Amino acid sequence: MAIRLGRVFGIPIDIDYSWLLIFGLFTYSVSAGHFGRIYPELSTVYQFGLGLLTTLLFFATLVAHELAHSYVARKSGITISGITLFIFGGVARMKSEPDTPLDEFKMAIAGPAFSIAAALAAWMIAAALPVGALGGVFRYVAAANAIVAVFNLIPGFPLDGGRVLRSAVWAATDDLRLATRAASTAGQAFGWGLIALGFVGLLFTGSLSGIWFMFIGWFLNNAAQSSYRQLLIRRALEDVEVSDVMTPLTEPVDPGVSVDELVRERFLRTHADAYPVGDQTGIRGIVRLEDVRRVPRDQWLTTRVEQIVEPITEQCTIGAGEPAWEAVNKMTDGCPSRVVVFEDGSVVGTVGEENLARLLRTRSQLEMDEAA
Repeated sequence: MAIRLGRVFGIPIDIDYSWLLIFGLFTYSVSAGHFGRIYPELSTVYQFGLGLLTTLLFFATLVAHELAHSYVARKSGITISGITLFIFGGVARMKSEPDTPLDEFKMAIAGPAFSIAAALAAWMIAAALPVGALGGVFRYVAAANAIVAVFNLIPGFPLDGGRVLRSAVWAATDDLRLATRAASTAGQAFGWGLIALGFVGLLFTGSLSGIWFMFIGWFLNNAAQSSYRQLLIRRALEDVEVSDVMTPLTEPVDPGVSVDELVRERFLRTHADAYPVGDQTGIRGIVRLEDVRRVPRDQWLTTRVEQIVEPITEQCTIGAGEPAWEAVNKMTDGCPSRVVVFEDGSVVGTVGEENLARLLRTRSQLEMDEAA
């Protein structure tokens, strides 16, 4: 789940709840650990103010870093569905892959290039200011952006350097799948390296920073594996429409019936795990099996369907003729495990994780049969 901050150039900016944790920890670390050490004569409140300003400026540059990716991606015809800030920084969510290795390279290098430019600009501002705490804020922001640029250029997915590596392998082999696998493998190797480094540091020095290294390594390792899986899923679904995989919806459930009747008359009699809810005024939403399971069994007779119905939001709807991959994007972007399908203004079905998993299993089995 994420909190919507607003839009920049029409691109939604969200923050993951995990970002709130790192924002607080970063602010405290900079306030007490950095400015408290360099300017001990300043009051705690003033130190906190400097730390908060530094954190806000730094995270603003992280958003700009992702906007740089997004700007170049848009120039290449790639739609950006949004930017999300989370515990390790930010990510621009693309709805499609670049068409050429050059597009991939330009999009990947845009972020680190901006961070380097931001570091230089911050250093120049710090140099122009009188010696003092405010200059220290910009020096810290400059150093942080320089670290972001260098770290992101490490050649392994999901870092920007991993995309640069993928663009090079892609250009050399003309095989996006092979290139993605190479970048993913490099990313996993780097992640395992950080885990090992953190473990050694924790074991021999007792430094708590070792735990942080291990955590970052674990995250990068999982993200690298996920990047390769996403490409395989995208390839498997690239010629499939939503209507091909959706579960058609049946007659709407009256919102006034009890949950007990819903279970007896619908869920226990069919294989469907979701139904539309509506009356003569139209469809109000979708009721899912997981919605029912949240209601205590002894309250089924007194709880009405309208009390547990999940409203249909525009963010979690999709057209029947759209690519199935778009349903994956919507579920990844914060929708529940099910997206509502519309056709000609009417609800005609739903697409859930089980629909897509079934199709992927079938295609995988067919490919194995062909290979045999």
